[in-house]
Amino acid sequence: MGKREEYIDKLAAQLKVWSAEIDVLKAKAGKGTVEAKIAIHKEVEILNKKMQEAQKKLQEIGQKTGNAWESLADGANKAWNDLREAVHQAGEKFK
Repeated sequence: MGKREEYIDKLAAQLKVWSAEIDVLKAKAGKGTVEAKIAIHKEVEILNKKMQEAQKKLQEIGQKTGNAWESLADGANKAWNDLREAVHQAGEKFK
């Protein structure tokens, strides 16, 4: 397995983890007050947008050949860091 494939696999696995964490937030929305539900739904919308951006970056990397994918890695890492921070903050906010 090449470096690109390992990178893609690592990011795809992390997306699955974050997706599960977002699902937990959605479940919490069903149990809270109306205000809490609204707040969680807004947070989930933001997370979903960040998730889509990260998935797009992952897809772009998957389409590149040779070492060209490395030029996209910085953008992907930024998207991942943004998503990681947003998921963490949302989880802390709605504990």
